[in-house]
Amino acid sequence: MKTRLFVTGFMALTLVIALTAVVAAQELPPKPAQLENAAPASSYSRSWVQVNSDGFGDVDNRHILALEPFGSSLYAGSYNPTSGAQLWRSADGFAWSRLIADGFGSASNTWIAELQEYNGYLYASTVNYPNGGEVWRSSNGVDWTQFASGGFDDTNNLSALNLAVFSNMLYAGTENSSTGAEVWRTSGTAWQQINLDGFGTANNRGVVSFAVFTDNLYAGTWNEVTGGQIWRWDGTTWISNMPNGFGNVENIVIASLATFEGHLYAVTRNPTSGSEVWRSSNGIDWNPVFVGGLGDPNNVLGYGFKVFQDNLFLVTGNLVTGAEVWRTPDGTTWHQVGFGGWGDPLTAGSFWDNSIAIFNDRLFVGTVQNWNVPFTGGKIWMYLPNTVFLPLTVRDH
Repeated sequence: MKTRLFVTGFMALTLVIALTAVVAAQELPPKPAQLENAAPASSYSRSWVQVNSDGFGDVDNRHILALEPFGSSLYAGSYNPTSGAQLWRSADGFAWSRLIADGFGSASNTWIAELQEYNGYLYASTVNYPNGGEVWRSSNGVDWTQFASGGFDDTNNLSALNLAVFSNMLYAGTENSSTGAEVWRTSGTAWQQINLDGFGTANNRGVVSFAVFTDNLYAGTWNEVTGGQIWRWDGTTWISNMPNGFGNVENIVIASLATFEGHLYAVTRNPTSGSEVWRSSNGIDWNPVFVGGLGDPNNVLGYGFKVFQDNLFLVTGNLVTGAEVWRTPDGTTWHQVGFGGWGDPLTAGSFWDNSIAIFNDRLFVGTVQNWNVPFTGGKIWMYLPNTVFLPLTVRDH
């Protein structure tokens, strides 16, 4: 029962049911963020193009949770609660063919939560209730072999929510509401757990984000009790140097981490005052880039970062008007380039940074919808970076 409640609660948090729920640093703080709206919401289609049919023609493919290039194709994983998660691929980003139709043979594998290339294989992690998450891999995208099952021998590990490569090993961060999130790694043979459950507290329910910065692996957690945490792994030891939630208990998730222009960036989810972005030049001392949801406190759902064409892109979730996309060339000046859930205010955003990918020098975003709505099927959008708009408003923050 406890696990079932966790699944419901996690989906509600991740997939956007309305949420009701500063720290001194040693480096010089960045300049106040300047926000520039690049176009009105009605112009979303001029800078983005949808590259799949809704749900690939199946409304039960409710969300596109994972995107990853592998070989010469782009792969997409869905959430499908009816027949099990599906896997699709495209050689050009426009024409798609289905590879997996039934959750790798189990309808209980309802989500493909993450895709990651590592050492000649494409790895796919699933959410599986009640059996525990699984990891599958393929050398060609067609033939798949199970590489982990039963939640790494703990069925409370519902998924490897995030995968990352560090120091030539594959890392997996789990979601576990019972004893706390776990981090596992492999060189391609056996798996080994390398952290204490929940980094010592069951309040750290999930490892949501990974990033490599200054020869260390950083992991961001989901913690609704004391605020999300960031842990640093040097290959031997885990250390956390940041205060929980950057000193704000409402920063409940470190939703995404990214390395950009000599800094490590972190975006939070904050259901009260809006998402925040923080950065650090050394992984220890942190400064706010912006708070209050980029000028709109309804931007409570920080989703994901991606570095593309010398800019840092950020997908946010807005509970009123729909997902937004922002970019910055320097971390301080932010330009809005995606509006109103790509024309659908019920489109919440990406799935963390799992469903943001670069393929053929294009930026792609797979979307999730608000949970309690009539589903139309997950969409994949491609950014058209050469579209130019005159700025309409500029606000100092």
